[in-house]
Amino acid sequence: MVRRITNTNTNANKSKVNTQNANKLLGKQFDTKTQLSDMLEKTLSVISYSPEKQKEQITSDLEQKYLNAQTNLQTAPIQLEETKKNYYVYKNGTAYYNDMLAKDLTSKANVISQQIASKFNEETENANTMNAYYNTDIINSQNTKELYDEFLKKNATLGLAIKNSHGDVLTNDRKTYYQTEAIDNVKMWYKFFFIAYYILVAAFVVSVVLFPNYDISRIKQLLIVILMCLYPYIIDPIIRWIYSLYLSLHDNVPSNVYLSI
Repeated sequence: MVRRITNTNTNANKSKVNTQNANKLLGKQFDTKTQLSDMLEKTLSVISYSPEKQKEQITSDLEQKYLNAQTNLQTAPIQLEETKKNYYVYKNGTAYYNDMLAKDLTSKANVISQQIASKFNEETENANTMNAYYNTDIINSQNTKELYDEFLKKNATLGLAIKNSHGDVLTNDRKTYYQTEAIDNVKMWYKFFFIAYYILVAAFVVSVVLFPNYDISRIKQLLIVILMCLYPYIIDPIIRWIYSLYLSLHDNVPSNVYLSI
């Protein structure tokens, strides 16, 4: 009796194992059929699509992926902050999260304040530099104006001097003209008197020849004629020598100091 029960259990177990194996085989066949169906549908869809439709479909898919990426990029900070909040609130509680958030905000505020202070200091230095440049430009402009005024005065003085010198040149030209005219007149009178003098000398020689004077010897008469001919040429050096001798004697004579005070 016991043996029959054992055989019965063994047969039941074998039947159960066979049933499980059959189910597995059926499942695999179903999966294989499903995969084949998907591959067939994809193949049919590829075959049925023209190259233009395939390009449009790929373009549409890429555009959708691009839009999804943009959306994820825009919402990523919000999602990150939300997940961060949920994590720390669940782990450590709301008070801990609020304290951590306050510390983060304080740290960010300090960084921002340092950046603002650095930027403010930089702008202050730039303003001081520009102010120094502005003051320098003001000083240079004042110096330029003073130099311009000085040049104006110098130009006015120089213009007046040129005008006066031009007047002096005209005056000197006029004086030179009058002096030249006077010299020419003197030369003319000198020539006139020179000719008249030698006419008189010639008349004297003729009178001596035609009307001899026996009281004076011929030698003396000849010497007188020679002296009269040389007189115009020797009288000037003689007068100059006498005048220079007079000046030298006058300079050497002691003068009355009381008259020169």
